[in-house]
Amino acid sequence: MSVIVAKSSSGGPIATLALYGEHPVTPASPVAQGDNSIAIGTGASTETGATNSIALGNQSLARHQGALMFANGQFGSAGDIQVGKYLLRTVTVNGTDTEAYLNGTAGGERLVIPDGSTWTFTATATGHRTDTDDGHAGYRVEGVVYRQAGASTIAFQGTPVKTVLAESDVDWDIGITADTANGSLTVKVTGQTGKTIRWAVLVDTLEVTN
Repeated sequence: MSVIVAKSSSGGPIATLALYGEHPVTPASPVAQGDNSIAIGTGASTETGATNSIALGNQSLARHQGALMFANGQFGSAGDIQVGKYLLRTVTVNGTDTEAYLNGTAGGERLVIPDGSTWTFTATATGHRTDTDDGHAGYRVEGVVYRQAGASTIAFQGTPVKTVLAESDVDWDIGITADTANGSLTVKVTGQTGKTIRWAVLVDTLEVTN
């Protein structure tokens, strides 16, 4: 248990506060392998490439950079049933479809889905123009994506449903594909020429893996 000692205005201690509490009973030690990552809970872990990620709860597993994962047990191995949150971002200055990455504009870190997995996902996107104050948009895409063995086997079950929540210009857009070249759930956004737009995309997932 981590503690902090609060001090009075004169500098003397007045109380000891618990920042968190633990009650471990024969736990499996958490393992944080990714740089600047955190694993909390019995059997929780982060993979080497999952920098700045958080794995929270019993048998949770973070595989991606910046991921926030939650689990409450497993079927057979860590991370085979869990909830994920992933935040992607990019900037557009034209009307070209532009991919959003986990590590930012032109970063290259994609939301790769493991073999033998099915994810139900909701992607919520916000577009915000920064070179002036007259551009704003929000979108939501929901669907089911799966991957069997190998990147080329990734596909959607059915067709994702896109909802335009609001947009200041109909030329702005968001699209999601099952990327068979990279085995990833790929998000691309479209802006306009001469407009600098910052895009944030939050992908919420419910994941089941063999």
